Amino acid sequence: MPAITIELKDLRFFSNHGWYEEEALLGNEFEVTLLAQLPAKEHITSIEETIDYTKIYAVIKKGFSEHEKLLETVAQKIISQLKESFPEIQHIQLTITKLNPLIPQFIGTVGITYRQDFK
Repeated sequence: MPAITIELKDLRFFSNHGWYEEEALLGNEFEVTLLAQLPAKEHITSIEETIDYTKIYAVIKKGFSEHEKLLETVAQKIISQLKESFPEIQHIQLTITKLNPLIPQFIGTVGITYRQDFK
């Protein structure tokens, strides 16, 4: 069966996610990329035949407004909410990158990728 992958790439959020107290106090900048796959109808001609990416964005944004200690928890909550809101989704991949980790003498980024199939 043909499939469509909806992509939201390089979204930026400032949030206080993090295991350490300083991260909760200072916050950090995060970059998020989401891929959501769903079955494709033969001729898609309206938004009702797909998923409105602005609604996906709203779910992701909400996930960054609620403090969590682990990025894994953030990803799992976002994916769970997306599946609940859009049951037609067959596969989701969500990558969260912490752009400025509070690690002494560290140059680079850290992050996680969480994937889930619903077939």
